[in-house]
Amino acid sequence: GWRGGVADLRGLPPPGAGAPPAAAGAPPASGRCDRFRSRLVAGDEGGAWGVVESLLASGVRPAEVLLELLAPALRDVGDAWAAGRLSIADEHRATAVASRIVARLGPSHARPGRRRGTVLLGSPSGDRHALPTAILADEHRGAGLEAVDLGPDTPPAAFADAARAADRLVAAVVTVTTSAALAGVPGTVAPVRRAAPGVPVLVGGGAVPDAGASRWLGSDGWAPSTEELVELLDSLAPRRVG
Repeated sequence: GWRGGVADLRGLPPPGAGAPPAAAGAPPASGRCDRFRSRLVAGDEGGAWGVVESLLASGVRPAEVLLELLAPALRDVGDAWAAGRLSIADEHRATAVASRIVARLGPSHARPGRRRGTVLLGSPSGDRHALPTAILADEHRGAGLEAVDLGPDTPPAAFADAARAADRLVAAVVTVTTSAALAGVPGTVAPVRRAAPGVPVLVGGGAVPDAGASRWLGSDGWAPSTEELVELLDSLAPRRVG
C-alpha cells in the first residue's frame, strides 16, 4: 500500500495537488545517497545531517530529502540486514539516526495559514515501526493538513479516541509494515468507523501488497505511492471541511 511512502518508502513521483511548489534543486545524486547511508550505519548523525543540509542548500525540498534520500537508504539498510551483510545493531543504529533526522526536518514541512483538516495516522497493535507514519505525517503537513501521528503499536481504543477527538477529520490512515500485525487491522478499523462515522479509513503499508488486500482489511481507498496518498487526502479535505 502506497508503496513509496508508508510501505518500503520507495521513490517520489512529481509533486501533486496541494504540495508546495518544487524548488529548482536537483534530486539527491547516487554518491550523496551512498554517503548518507554509510553515515546512518556508522551512527554518525552529524555526517548524515551534513548530507541533508547540502541538499537543502541546493534547493531540494524536505519532502524529496525524506522520500528520495532517507527512505531508500533505510530500505537498503533493511535489505542488507536481511541478507546478513549488516547486524541488527547496525540496523538499529541507522534507524535511530534516521529518526533524529526526521525530527530535525519536521518544522520545515509546516505551511503558513489555517489547516484544512486533520489526518490521523498510526500503526496497529504489534507493529513497532515508527518512521513510516512520522514521514507520512510530515508529507501531509506540507500539504496544509494537520497530521496527528499516533506512532507504532497503537491500541484500537486509542485510535478510536483520537478519531473522536480530531478536529475536522479528513481520514484515518492505518499503516502496516509487518505481516504479524495484519490480524489486528480489522479490529482497529471497526472502532475508528464507530468513533467517526463517514470518515474514510485507509489501510496500507509494506505488509499490504495491493488494493485488493487493502479492501479485504476494511480500507475505503488505496494509493500506490506516498505522493498519490497525499493527493487523495488533499482532494478529500475541501469537501470535508469546506
